[in-house]
Amino acid sequence: MPSLRLTLSVMILTVLFMNCAGRPGFRLMPTDQTPQQLSEEIEADFNTIKSFQGSATLTLDTPEQSGRIRSQIMVTPFTLAIVEIKTPFGGQFGTLEVRKNYLSFYNAKGELDYIGAPDELGIPGMPAIMTGRQDLLRILIGAINFPSDATTELIQDEMTESSYILRYQTEDATLQYWVDPMSRKITKYEETNKSTGVETTITLTDYAEVDGIKLPRTIQVEQSALKRFFSINYHEINIQRNGQAHAS
Repeated sequence: MPSLRLTLSVMILTVLFMNCAGRPGFRLMPTDQTPQQLSEEIEADFNTIKSFQGSATLTLDTPEQSGRIRSQIMVTPFTLAIVEIKTPFGGQFGTLEVRKNYLSFYNAKGELDYIGAPDELGIPGMPAIMTGRQDLLRILIGAINFPSDATTELIQDEMTESSYILRYQTEDATLQYWVDPMSRKITKYEETNKSTGVETTITLTDYAEVDGIKLPRTIQVEQSALKRFFSINYHEINIQRNGQAHAS
């Protein structure tokens, strides 16, 4: 019987200390290799996703426009995103096609109205989408990653002791990443532009597992000094991975 109890205890502990992605769920103890290790884990997860599809509510609060918009978001990671924007009554307002560093907008008739940078958006009724150094393609699916060409330091969050902060210095910005030490996921990103002082904050919360990958259901982008706020609240997420579709 002692042997049986020991076996059951080991099995229970094994389950408790494995996270949804199949990696050991032990508390992250940062070292000099931590940024590269986490970066590789993030890329490994998202590189296995062939397509991402979600129904969402987009919330905007900017000098140009405030309100909520229903949307369908379809993403081929790091390559293309199609955002179908609905009217309050369920009709089609238009479609955004997002590629790296630029996007195009088609109106409800399918006519091309705009092509250019997200932060210079010239679409009537749509605000500029300012995301700092982070690529909008990555933000849409919560695939924020670490810079490869920057010096870094590790800091424990003394306020809550529930996360670690990875702080990077680049020529033009200070970047900070809050990492949950148990889930090993980025929960917050903060960027401060050294020349303008403008802060861009991105928070990623309400993580849910979809086929072994934890994805954030709520993504918020805020630039308080510019009175800009943008959020995505996913009601449902489906991914295509290894030839099969999975949903949360």
